[in-house]
Amino acid sequence: MKRSADIVVIGGGVAGCSIAYQLAKMGQRNVVIVEKDQVASGASGRCPGGFRQQWSTKADILLMSASIQMFMQLQDELEYPGDLEIRQIGYLFLLYTEEEMEQFRKNVALQRSLGIPTEIFSPQDAKALVPFLDTSSVVGGTFCPWDGRGSPMMVTYAYARAARRLGVEINTGTCVTGLMTAGSRITGVVTDRGTIEAPSVVCVAGTHSRDIARLAGMELPIRPSRREAMITEKFDRPQVPALMSENVGYFQTPNGDILPDMRPPDVETFDISGTRGFLSRTAAAWAKVLPPLAGVRVIRHWAGYYDMTPDAHPIVGPIPGAEGFYVAAGFSGHGFMMAPIVGKAMAEMLLDGPTSVDVTELQADRFERGGHAAEVMVY
Repeated sequence: MKRSADIVVIGGGVAGCSIAYQLAKMGQRNVVIVEKDQVASGASGRCPGGFRQQWSTKADILLMSASIQMFMQLQDELEYPGDLEIRQIGYLFLLYTEEEMEQFRKNVALQRSLGIPTEIFSPQDAKALVPFLDTSSVVGGTFCPWDGRGSPMMVTYAYARAARRLGVEINTGTCVTGLMTAGSRITGVVTDRGTIEAPSVVCVAGTHSRDIARLAGMELPIRPSRREAMITEKFDRPQVPALMSENVGYFQTPNGDILPDMRPPDVETFDISGTRGFLSRTAAAWAKVLPPLAGVRVIRHWAGYYDMTPDAHPIVGPIPGAEGFYVAAGFSGHGFMMAPIVGKAMAEMLLDGPTSVDVTELQADRFERGGHAAEVMVY
């Protein structure tokens, strides 16, 4: 392990590997990643992998529009020999009350004003798109054909592989136990394998970013929120778009497997053990929305967590009062879909260049400034 670097990235998830790759691509070769477990072992290896532009705030719509453009070039850019499974299969939101429809009409108006081709759907439109849907209780919906899904694990591996090819050192099984300081400046990291001096440290450790910041006496408003997911055997029907129905999401892989995940009660916990109740609740929900799924068997079941902020926007940028310390965390369940553009913007910021997208609204001091609109499209 190197004992000095120009930039240390804490966290080997998709966002951390994206940042390291972009730094190396821009010419910064002396970059080190430290990861306490393995690449993609945290949230990046546990999420279904959706990406979408259906948001309620301008900041997230523009961020994801730029990110999706990058997703569509990623397979070639990273020269990954496997399939990243990136497909623009669309996102269909199913809505069951007029109150929901009112909010989504506002969302669609904003999205369309920014060039996103989202459409308001009737129950009949939804049924025409997915003939085996049960729309008997559906009031309406929205659909954007530019949305889709990719494999979070494969994308993370692809970023890590490309970063290594450009000279980035990735140290797995390396736990950060402290931050080196000189006055108010962060000067490196202390790990269970030794120290690494660096003038810039980027914390991309998901919910654990809160604990990393506390090592230097800083508080980040990030907390864990538990989620559960599963994968089924092949669903023997035509490819369906990503579906969001009440608090359950459905994502289909290119192989035909279905990845349902459910938003449970918001509980702050790091416990990632699966629960039997999740299986029964999700099975009942999917039998209601997609009746043919009732006979499909579950292959595997797991849990993870979102790293939530008070306004459901990520924290991206320098941390006031800690010179040389940067954070890209608090993605509120949407780190995979934001990773391409956040990686690029953070690398540009670290190298003192203009950023490809404006991320000033995402910096940590926004909570003191106030006035930043919260994102309500958290699923």
